[in-house]
Amino acid sequence: MSNKLPEHLTLASLTTGEEANILNLNVTPELKNRLTALGIQIGKPVKVVRRGALGGPIHVRVSTTEFVLRLAEAGLISVTRFTALTD
Repeated sequence: MSNKLPEHLTLASLTTGEEANILNLNVTPELKNRLTALGIQIGKPVKVVRRGALGGPIHVRVSTTEFVLRLAEAGLISVTRFTALTD
């Protein structure tokens, strides 16, 4: 049995293929409504499908929905991933 420790990051800091749970949306109410309609909701898992070159947009998957976010917007979405504890 491995122990896990939550690690808090932003969606923009994840690499291709990484998955995390959405922790918080630090965005305007208008953007929060748009993101929520796409499935970006606190507690939901999100996966980075691919990243644009040279700081371009980030392609993500939430449930069965895939879409692209600007890196600046992804930087406002707090996520948590789990990493193994080291002795």
